[in-house]
Amino acid sequence: MALKEKELGNAAYKKKDFEEALARYRKAYKLDPTDMRFLLNQAAAMFEKGDYQTAAKFARDAAKVGEENDPDNKKLIAKAYVRSARSYENFKHFSFARRYYQESLKYEYSKEIEDMLPKLEETAKKVDVELDRRHIGMADLEREYGNFRYKQRKYDKALESYEASIRRNADKPHAFSDRAECYQAIGEHDLALKDCDTSIHLDSTHMKGHLGKAISLRAKGDYENALESFRRAIQLDENSVGPRTRPWGPLPTLREILSTEAGLIRDFLVETGQVTRDDMLKKKKKKKKHRPEDATESVFSEDESEHMKDPEVAHKIQRLVQSGILLFR
Repeated sequence: MALKEKELGNAAYKKKDFEEALARYRKAYKLDPTDMRFLLNQAAAMFEKGDYQTAAKFARDAAKVGEENDPDNKKLIAKAYVRSARSYENFKHFSFARRYYQESLKYEYSKEIEDMLPKLEETAKKVDVELDRRHIGMADLEREYGNFRYKQRKYDKALESYEASIRRNADKPHAFSDRAECYQAIGEHDLALKDCDTSIHLDSTHMKGHLGKAISLRAKGDYENALESFRRAIQLDENSVGPRTRPWGPLPTLREILSTEAGLIRDFLVETGQVTRDDMLKKKKKKKKHRPEDATESVFSEDESEHMKDPEVAHKIQRLVQSGILLFR
């Protein structure tokens, strides 16, 4: 019965009625799934229809069925691998084409195939490089689109774009640190920290990764480690050359980072019980009689500078500096 269906399929194939041929070949394979010819016939019909990807799969499956059920039929197994390779070649997947041509040579030697492999390998390398470039280019576009959505506060859509960017190119830190910033916007600081750590692992000089890590650590109440991350971000900022910008504006300046660090100092002192929040609030209500001449250059606000003049607070901060928790440059 299976062979009868195959013959009917062959007749339809010769008439170029590929749909009818496929239907017959499928019935034949269903009746006898151990005969690789029925899959090979389906591959041929798919190839003629121009569905090279499916043709490659049928031919590859045919070779596997042959290896399992008719391993001595080396010529037919080789033919299946060649058909798979040619299908991939027409589909412009030259790396796969090369692989299956090489598989065919294990079962039947062909000088023609052996001679064509070097050229095919060269083509495969060129195409692979081009595909890599396209993936990297698309990764950058997805990331930029994510930044655009982030600016619109469409955080769920922004996350989708960042994830698409990472899928295309997970070797650069920028999409990870951008996604971390998006996670921070929705309060997911654990996920943000994970992305920041990944971005730092990919590039230890990626300032935004350290800055983002500090922000999330601060949000989680881990002030000591947050200060350490801020310190590293400051060092990288001072060593950077040229402006760093996002599509919607500049990255934080050194002044902004240090001002945030001043806030961290206050939080750390309050959290550890070294200074009370009431004491800070009282000091904020006091008006300064004289504005320091270098106030415009200070990294702290007027209230913060006034608070830093408190001998007790200054002494405690000095102890933090000596212990290595704080570092002022």
